[in-house]
Amino acid sequence: MKFDITFSITTEESAAHGDFDATGFEMQDVPLRDAYNFLLWHGGYCEASCSDISAARWLTFYGERDFRTGEMTDYGLHFPEKLTSASRKRIARLFKCVQ
Repeated sequence: MKFDITFSITTEESAAHGDFDATGFEMQDVPLRDAYNFLLWHGGYCEASCSDISAARWLTFYGERDFRTGEMTDYGLHFPEKLTSASRKRIARLFKCVQ
């Protein structure tokens, strides 16, 4: 199975307008091992897109801040559609995501 990682950058100015400064794909169609290694290095606090983790469509990793510019970068790990509920739970547990 292949996973996508997206990013969103928020600045003080974009936050004042309720928007992101930039969004896009960080990685596309990567194995879970590569996504895991990237997010362990760059990701922070993890949260599932749904309170029922077995139904989550993605995990959000909050909190990479550039202290020089004040920009905050968050990442999203997007699950393949065919991923089972049990696998979604296992991956969330792997990343220590909160429910």
